[in-house]
Amino acid sequence: MKHITGLILFVVAAGTLNASPADDLLTRYAGEGSGLPSAERRAEAWVREGTPGRSCVSCHTGNLRQPGSHKDTGETIKPLAPSVNPLRLGDAKFIEKWFTRNCKWTYGRTCTAREKADFLEFIRRQ
Repeated sequence: MKHITGLILFVVAAGTLNASPADDLLTRYAGEGSGLPSAERRAEAWVREGTPGRSCVSCHTGNLRQPGSHKDTGETIKPLAPSVNPLRLGDAKFIEKWFTRNCKWTYGRTCTAREKADFLEFIRRQ
């Protein structure tokens, strides 16, 4: 019995080691009540205006594989698409930091767990 328990713990730990930061965040958001992420729902929100004149596409463009630029400062923003920029979703703290900043700047509030899950799923599919 001890061998079976040890084997189960090893398999669970191995699966955790292979999880990406994005996977970990999606698991956390699900625990916060996000439900299943919907890339389709976020694709629509990507272009939806929040604060007057601001939307995700305002800075990140409609093509996440291309660089964007900050609407106010003009500063270049590296592509969000992990297919072009594999480091983009490589750090959970970095992802959370930018969700906080961008949600407040774009929508004037913190995004919900569901919104973050949807955005994250949308971005990682690019």
